Amino acid sequence: MQDQRLVEHATARESDGRESRAAGHHPSGDGLLLAELAGIDELLRERDAVWKDLVHRLDGLRREIAVASAKVQRSRSLAARNTPRDDDADQDTSPPGPTRDEVRATRLTQEFEATLRETEQRRVALHAEMDDLRRRRQALLRRLPASISRAYQSLTDAGRTPVIAVVANGACSGCEAPLPELVIEALSQGAVVACACCERLLRLARPVE
Repeated sequence: MQDQRLVEHATARESDGRESRAAGHHPSGDGLLLAELAGIDELLRERDAVWKDLVHRLDGLRREIAVASAKVQRSRSLAARNTPRDDDADQDTSPPGPTRDEVRATRLTQEFEATLRETEQRRVALHAEMDDLRRRRQALLRRLPASISRAYQSLTDAGRTPVIAVVANGACSGCEAPLPELVIEALSQGAVVACACCERLLRLARPVE
């Protein structure tokens, strides 16, 4: 099955040979382009995780503020019911200081506002960086043969993450299926091959520097 997958990709690459030469690249460089594409995908996932973490932090602060505000409201309601009457001259009528719940609610609100400002700054920077990464990804996809670009887009649309899997210890990192020597050899020569089990595009792990 895996050998057949390799043959299918080789046939597709031959049919795309004229198109790839017209685009100004040699098919043997497709593996390098795919490795660069995988690096961009990884950076996009990292930036998306950073953004989700910021949003999660804001949501957590919102929940804490809601709880603290509810406690303040309950404390104020109890205090209002226990307020001394005007004819109780012996009672101290000076305004009470802030309660512990009020202090906490104020602190959380200030922290939320500061985090919100920081998040907006990070959002603008992340948005610009991710837009640049997406442009670089599209440029790389245009340099690859149409069959590879279509396979990449199909896997992306299917929600297969990551689309490009690393080959480590002779196996696909996406599904851990062992790969035959023929596939490893083809990858080492810059070919683009898909895993026969999970259909992810494959690339060799970067050598340790």
